[in-house]
Amino acid sequence: MKRTPAFALVMAALFAVLGCGRAPEPVLLSYFFLPLCPTCPETAQMEAIAGELAGIDRTHEHVTVQIHNLRHEEGSVALREAAGSAGADARMLAFPVLFENGSVHAGFEEIADYLASW
Repeated sequence: MKRTPAFALVMAALFAVLGCGRAPEPVLLSYFFLPLCPTCPETAQMEAIAGELAGIDRTHEHVTVQIHNLRHEEGSVALREAAGSAGADARMLAFPVLFENGSVHAGFEEIADYLASW
């Protein structure tokens, strides 16, 4: 069956109408970082990522962002829980680490690649 350009336009319009009003799937972003020292470039980079995530949280209603400093006990507990839910070993992760609905993004480069998709 040969499809005409008009058919393609009608189908595109139909999909656009069907997609309207649908709320995006909820996204949970849990970010864990370990500041090394106040003046280290890595600490500044980790804090910049936290700022970028806070911006995503403010501009996307379907996104919840949790930011955890691993120097605090609650951050360590949350990391073990997030890693366990994702099937990862918290002791084997590179920091910083970002969990996105159970997916793991570890290290500066991988997190930067993920954030570029927003």
